[in-house]
Amino acid sequence: MRLAIGLAILAALVPGVAQAQATMSMNHLLTDGMTFAECMERADSAMRSIGLDMYAPRSESQWGSTGGMMATIYCIDRRKLAVVAVAGPTPAQNSALLSRLMAAFRGQ
Repeated sequence: MRLAIGLAILAALVPGVAQAQATMSMNHLLTDGMTFAECMERADSAMRSIGLDMYAPRSESQWGSTGGMMATIYCIDRRKLAVVAVAGPTPAQNSALLSRLMAAFRGQ
């Protein structure tokens, strides 16, 4: 439930983009063998490494933004996965940021 609310907020708050034009892309990564704390730390590192301006972390997520786009990584410990979502003006921009963020989370 919190994930759905967070993603709705992400789509609604994209800076500089009219809501009717905002798009969102998401994917997930398995976090088997990673503690919740490690997932949150890796999410923070991944977002910083690609140049996102960071917001204060939430209980299960890290948030950041850059150039009119927003991104979040939710660490869902009970499911052993991280949900990565980005919102911005075009699907192409979202896809590019999503790919960079997922690669950074994987350490690539």
